[in-house]
Amino acid sequence: MSDLAAKLREAFDRSFAATPGAEEAPPVDLLAIRAGGKHYAIALADVAALVSDKQITPLPSARQELLGVANLSGDIVPVYGLSELLGDGGGDRPRWIAIARHMRALAFAFEAFEGHLREPAEWIAQAQQSARRRHISASLTGKQKRPVISLRSLIEDIESSSQTSDAGGEK
Repeated sequence: MSDLAAKLREAFDRSFAATPGAEEAPPVDLLAIRAGGKHYAIALADVAALVSDKQITPLPSARQELLGVANLSGDIVPVYGLSELLGDGGGDRPRWIAIARHMRALAFAFEAFEGHLREPAEWIAQAQQSARRRHISASLTGKQKRPVISLRSLIEDIESSSQTSDAGGEK
């Protein structure tokens, strides 16, 4: 009997030493949006701020994706249209602007904010890369099936095209 009690006590003590759910990946927070009439998601970790109904002042630009600039918290920030960057064409007038966390001096406009999603990590599958969908990093596979936009990929594309046009202008 004392041997059984010792085993039970040891198992009880071990249960407090283990971290509950240590094997599980934490859920992923996403913003559900609509751009170009299509449903997408953006990782909340990639967004510094989300604002609506800000005036975007158009600027002349060779890039049709550049909608203009907006005054966001006292900073004049270039605003790019998500639907144009993704090749989805125009949709309704963009009402929402997401300020990129990794480059605060850059923002992306889209039509509608549809809500906050907290999805299990296992519901997010890495997307197959293709030229057409190069800015889609993953897909939600649970109840909310939608592609996940990579803001980092969009920023890299904008930066590389800016450097290319700058180099072309110096000739």
